[in-house]
Amino acid sequence: MLIPNIGKVIIEEFAEISNNVCIESTVLRKNAKVDHLIHIADEIENGANPLIIAYAMIAGSVRLDQNTWIAPHLQSLKKQLLEMM
Repeated sequence: MLIPNIGKVIIEEFAEISNNVCIESTVLRKNAKVDHLIHIADEIENGANPLIIAYAMIAGSVRLDQNTWIAPHLQSLKKQLLEMM
């Protein structure tokens, strides 16, 4: 199931976005930390406190659990659920 496209970027409180970041229509939840050189495609659903490190690329319709850490050079595929272990 695809996550519906909201058509805009919503940035919740205390979210931090570094430079050279591409964010398509999605919501960055509370306390999100986005490092340099990241591509976040549309319809990403994330929990609070995600940490996305440089050079990560997240495809559309991916769900991130709370407190998820995305490593450098991660490339996610569509319709994945990424959870903290």
